[in-house]
Amino acid sequence: MNTAQFFAPIFFLFCSLAGYAQSWIRVNQLGYLPDDVKVAVLVSKDKNIDLGSFFLHDALTGRVADYFVEVPGCIKRFDKWAGFEKSFRLNFSRFSMPGNYYIALKVNDAEIRSPVFKIDNAVYDGTADFLLNYMRQQRCGYNPLLRDSCHTSGCFVVYGKEKNLDSVRLPIWGGWHDASDYLQYATTSATAVSQMLMAYEKNPKNFSDKYDAAGLPTPNGIPDILDEAKWGLDWLCRMNPAPDIMFNQIADDRDHRYMRLPNTDTITYNYRYGKARPVYLVTGEPQGLGKYKNRTKGVSSTAGKFSSAFAAGARLLKNYYPVFADSLQKKAVAAYSFAESKLGVCQTAPNRAPYFYEEDNFYDDLELAAIELYKNTHKVDYETDAYKYGLSEGTSKWMGLDTARHYQWYPFVNVGHSEFFNTNKDSSREDFVNFYKTDLKKLYERGKNNPFMMGVPFVWCSNNYVAAALTELDFFLADSTKNFKSGEGAWLHRINKDIYSDYLYKNKDTLVSNQEGFALLEKIKNLAAGIQSQLDEFLHFVKLNHRIDSELQTVNINSIIQKILSDKKDAIEQSKAVIQIDEMPVLENANQGQIKILFERLIDNALKFQPSGAIPQLTLTVSKTGAPNEAEIKENKVGQNMFYEFTLADNGIGFDEKFTDK
Repeated sequence: MNTAQFFAPIFFLFCSLAGYAQSWIRVNQLGYLPDDVKVAVLVSKDKNIDLGSFFLHDALTGRVADYFVEVPGCIKRFDKWAGFEKSFRLNFSRFSMPGNYYIALKVNDAEIRSPVFKIDNAVYDGTADFLLNYMRQQRCGYNPLLRDSCHTSGCFVVYGKEKNLDSVRLPIWGGWHDASDYLQYATTSATAVSQMLMAYEKNPKNFSDKYDAAGLPTPNGIPDILDEAKWGLDWLCRMNPAPDIMFNQIADDRDHRYMRLPNTDTITYNYRYGKARPVYLVTGEPQGLGKYKNRTKGVSSTAGKFSSAFAAGARLLKNYYPVFADSLQKKAVAAYSFAESKLGVCQTAPNRAPYFYEEDNFYDDLELAAIELYKNTHKVDYETDAYKYGLSEGTSKWMGLDTARHYQWYPFVNVGHSEFFNTNKDSSREDFVNFYKTDLKKLYERGKNNPFMMGVPFVWCSNNYVAAALTELDFFLADSTKNFKSGEGAWLHRINKDIYSDYLYKNKDTLVSNQEGFALLEKIKNLAAGIQSQLDEFLHFVKLNHRIDSELQTVNINSIIQKILSDKKDAIEQSKAVIQIDEMPVLENANQGQIKILFERLIDNALKFQPSGAIPQLTLTVSKTGAPNEAEIKENKVGQNMFYEFTLADNGIGFDEKFTDK
């Protein structure tokens, strides 16, 4: 469950509101990026509820920042779903002004209000490092949160008869506890290591150095995520002391007898060994010391994960721990050979209860191990193996299903497909993009009729599926355009539970063609974020008579104009408009929101109201001018020529002079 927590997305806050306790608005608790998809969801147990509009309010002043009416894309209705009679998707993507806001609306004369949320380019800053706090607090051996040690009595081997290891005591310590219990699994720990290393390899600038190798708040010249990955790798090395000796887990569900802190753990598994805990040898056969047993058939799923983690560690730690990195490469090769020695899944072992990690797939683990080794060695045999095992794995088996057994398709996302695509240059790599495309189409079909557009099955640890869906979507977008920058840069930081469903819902045809489909997807996404709905005169009155910003600020007119032109790119291209714009000034103490509205309306009208067949021609100029009221300037001690006069000239149809005063 280390991986589940590492990838865990930020849940929407389910906020019960006074005054109308049958309806709630869910938002992204972290916030929204200004130019990203922005959706809230209203769920209600009232079957008579209806909704025609909603307001976005500035959280500081309470003033209206934007007003959304029932136009395509702003409000979408859903009938009875799960425990709710009606639900609504509230899309406010067109609003991009940074600040703190809340959504408010009235239903049956009662106000429903969302929690306050932020719109800002920095909403995800620091989240990658923040997630490492969980990993540090889960450390076994020395725990930096408690500033104390735990589980230092080592382990005694079980299922070690064939290796003459039964009951042998081993000094295995380190790694991470599984969750709020203190079991330790190689399968989740190795996956956590691999995914941390992948995150760093693709996004090195997103990780800082604030902690040392022991997890204490002292920089040591090494990115914290690499410190954490090495902590896991050290433990994996202890769990793999020889090429043909590998352990799968420490402890079992007898651990669950009562709650306690790790440094006060007194659970005894065998009185002969004191506080030592059982460590399970990987044998490729079913295991379980109590009433229940798993359905293990081989060693590949566990050994493959060891190999990929070791290989990635060898590559990424060589600049910091060269000797250790060399040993990891040798262990990666040996672990891969062991993984191929008995093909099949290696599940975790139960004891008192019939619950264990029921992993059913292993070709994905062999694929990732092979491609990681190929990246280190460039040996063609590894690349060939990666392709072979990738084809055998195929699509992600859980996508499109209503349910799954506990960890049945772990680790839920196939990283090997993307790594192969990024490494291999021939046409065979397209097979793996097509696997992703098939998966995402299944998610779309399963999720298109619920208000959250969530296609994942809601089962134990379904957070994993949400994170996997986000990751696979970004892999698909990146791979299908042969550009990892856009997809991978977002992989860890756009942790918006709703983003993937918006992409899928807004254009299912995207998944038809890799190149054209991706371009269409991006086009629709940008239009959804930038489109200005046709609002009535009341909307104009609301916007122009309420301050949109919480305070006056410095406003770059050039930036505003360029954003408007970008949003209207299609209209400009279709009309072949000729636009000339002066270098615009930067204004001090201006209201950015109202200025944006002003220029949007002027440019929009100039493009829209044209004689039939005419090519729009717009010219926007600016000049400094004296104030309209010199006395007022002197009274306020403001210097001359501090005003700007903007002039927009166009060849539109204009209006009759008799309406000048209207």
